[in-house]
Amino acid sequence: MWAALAYGNGALDESETVIKRLPILELRTGRGRRRTTYKVVAQDLSDLEREIEIEVSHSLFDKARYQGSQLQLTLKPGRFGFEWIVNKDVVIEGQD
Repeated sequence: MWAALAYGNGALDESETVIKRLPILELRTGRGRRRTTYKVVAQDLSDLEREIEIEVSHSLFDKARYQGSQLQLTLKPGRFGFEWIVNKDVVIEGQD
């Protein structure tokens, strides 16, 4: 049931996208038996006491190492009110 709700939330969402750029606070890696995970921790600008941890690809993780880099999230509010990530990227200040 949750899968159908999540699918419908995105598939039926006809709203405009919103782009948020968040300052990167920390980079984290995790090692499992079969793969390494790469995560970016960013500051939630709508709640300064909250941090957001997002799993990213190795290439985005490498890009996030540059000073002044920001996590760019392209979001939609969702048909049923559950905000979802359309796209994620890392942008470097002065290179956009």
